[in-house]
Amino acid sequence: IISTSKLAREIENEINVAYGDEVVERVSSELGFTPSVSVSSIDLADILGFTAVANDPDDAALAANTWADAYVTVSRTRAEESVIGAVGQLQTRLAELRIERQTLRADLDALEDRLATTTNETLTAQLTLQRDRLASDLAPELNVIDSQVSSIARNIANLELSGELAVTGTARINSAATPAGAPINTPISRTLVLGVVVGAILGAGLALLVENFDRRVKIAGDLEAATGVPTLGTIPAIEAEDGEPGLMTLRSPKSPVADGYHKVRTALQFASMTRSIETLLVTSANQSEGKTSTAANLAWALAATGKHVILVDLDLRRPRIHKVYGAVLSPGVTDVLMSDIKLADAVASVQHDGTEMAVLAAGTAPPNPGDFLASPAFTAFLRSLRSEADIVVIDAPPVLPVADALTLAPHVDGVILAAFAGATEKDHVSTAARLLDQAGGTVVGTILVGAKPGDLYAKSSYYGESAATTNVAPLEVRGAWRVNGHKANGNGANGHAPASAHAEAKH
Repeated sequence: IISTSKLAREIENEINVAYGDEVVERVSSELGFTPSVSVSSIDLADILGFTAVANDPDDAALAANTWADAYVTVSRTRAEESVIGAVGQLQTRLAELRIERQTLRADLDALEDRLATTTNETLTAQLTLQRDRLASDLAPELNVIDSQVSSIARNIANLELSGELAVTGTARINSAATPAGAPINTPISRTLVLGVVVGAILGAGLALLVENFDRRVKIAGDLEAATGVPTLGTIPAIEAEDGEPGLMTLRSPKSPVADGYHKVRTALQFASMTRSIETLLVTSANQSEGKTSTAANLAWALAATGKHVILVDLDLRRPRIHKVYGAVLSPGVTDVLMSDIKLADAVASVQHDGTEMAVLAAGTAPPNPGDFLASPAFTAFLRSLRSEADIVVIDAPPVLPVADALTLAPHVDGVILAAFAGATEKDHVSTAARLLDQAGGTVVGTILVGAKPGDLYAKSSYYGESAATTNVAPLEVRGAWRVNGHKANGNGANGHAPASAHAEAKH
């Protein structure tokens, strides 16, 4: 359905095309002169009327038909060129991705070439190990590129089909003008000419182009379609505090942001009725997509119900949890495993307004975080944390840049994948979900962070003044969390023409 105002604009645009230089030049070239022709719409329909005035009826008919033919040709040419231009942009991007993939695989291809020529068993074993490790490291980036290549190839095929339609269906002559039987000064007989439809083809092509180059997640439905798992909640944008994610579940527990995390908490409680979730890993496809703010706020929301919660920072490359909660970076996870520091001395107890939660910082940066997280000692340590709390919430690195989250995924009960509205790409989050599943992890749901509050909450006084951030006393961070047997048994949940001729053309 096209609104009257939109249709009027389309008709005006097409009339301008009909009077344009391209059409006039074609007519003049064919006839040897520029006839007197007027163009107008017929009752605001998708039909244009071309009225030609001449001393002879045959000349009038020829002029009207020639002008209509020229307009149809120009319209089809423009539509086809628009689609060809869009295809060209996509093909350029496709070539760039293929070069990027080839460059990314250069070292891996070199190893495979050496493997194909070596006969030394020891060297073969060494090269095989190097190749497998490199292939594992490159897999996330290669999967993203392959996904983009497939998507662009599909869009090129769709646009090429649009190009074929542009040639045959953009505009056509509906009825040709015939010589009038009356003199030039007799009452006007109408000539119907042509449909105003080029906008539809151009619109389809541009829509496909925009869709391809704007593949960002905007609403929860986009996230569910991309990952195939339910969205646990949608969180409005969180303002940073001193450059770190805002802890809104603590500082403003009645705000829309806190309410969003409370809904996520409720969704997790329902999920835990069918499967035990004692260790929960929070990650994202790429960095700066809301995983740390989600882990920090969700952990406090869970602790506020009376559960004993330990929030663990396992983003060893870019640790931030200790800054959010005002704790120290070291001692932390790595110090407990690589030195004689006890867990009780590394875990900080954060308390406020009757709620208490444990924070275990990342600790001293290890030489190779990937090897550290894959070690048997760390796996055993992660299992031991289950006995220290009702639930362990883990802030993990993003999935695509490094393999750390994929290493951790099979050792936890559930994974939450965070995405940022208007920033996270659908292909990226889809690939991240697939890789987590292939690694043996269980993605229990996704969270969309950074949505506009106006899109989520009615402009009413429901939140009122209570939604404002409260002036709370500084967090009380103590140096020791009671470990060994701290885990609780309770539930803790909240849960025309003078003498003229007439031609007709329609799309």
